[in-house]
Amino acid sequence: MEVPPTPARVPPDPATTHNDDPGGASAGRASPRNTQVERPPAPLPQIPLPPALLDQSPIRAAPITADGFATSLAPAADSIAGLGSAAMGAGIGSSEGAGAGSGKGDGNGAGRGRGKPVRARWQQVPTNLEMKPYWPERARAARLSGKAILECVVPKIGPPKSCRALAEIPNGSGFGQAAVKMSPIFRIVPVTREGKVEDMPIIVPVVFTYTGR
Repeated sequence: MEVPPTPARVPPDPATTHNDDPGGASAGRASPRNTQVERPPAPLPQIPLPPALLDQSPIRAAPITADGFATSLAPAADSIAGLGSAAMGAGIGSSEGAGAGSGKGDGNGAGRGRGKPVRARWQQVPTNLEMKPYWPERARAARLSGKAILECVVPKIGPPKSCRALAEIPNGSGFGQAAVKMSPIFRIVPVTREGKVEDMPIIVPVVFTYTGR
C-alpha cells in the first residue's frame, strides 16, 4: 500500500505575524499585525471671550458757585468787620507762610512756597479824598459804605502787583473791583525773611466809609 506524502509546512509570513509570547507556548503561532494607528482627537476651537465693558455711567461733579466761593471767604471778611470807620484798614501782623522742613507751601522755585497769606502792613494809607475817584457810582448814589478784601503780590515797598478781589461787602456793591482799580495808589510793605522778600500773597482789606463829601 502506498503511503501518501506528508504535506510541506509553509512558514508564517513575518509581515503579518506578531509574536506576543516569543519562545512560549504560542511560539510560532501566526497572528495578524495591527497596522492602524490611533490619532489624537482634534483640539476644540477656542472661543474668544467678549471684551470687558467699561462703566459708561456719567460722572457728576459738584458745581462751584459764586455763593459757595464767597462763603469760604467769610472768615476773612469777618476779620475786617471791626476796623472802625477809618478810610482804610491798618495792617495787623500775622505768622509768615507755612512750616519749613522738606519743602514749603506749594513748592515754588528753589524749595520756596507761597505759604499762607498774611495781612498787609501799610506804609501810607490813602485818604478819603484819594479814594473818592474810585468810589462805585451806585454805592455813591445810595450813600452806601462797604468793605473789600484783595489778594496782592508786593515785590517791594510801594504799590502791589497782580491784585484780585476775594470778597466784597455788601455782595454785588462793586467795592471789590473799585479796590482793585485803586491798588496803584497803595503803599504796602512786603513780607521779608532774613532780609529777603518772600514770594507770598498779601491780604489787603479796604474799607469804604461814606462821609457825604
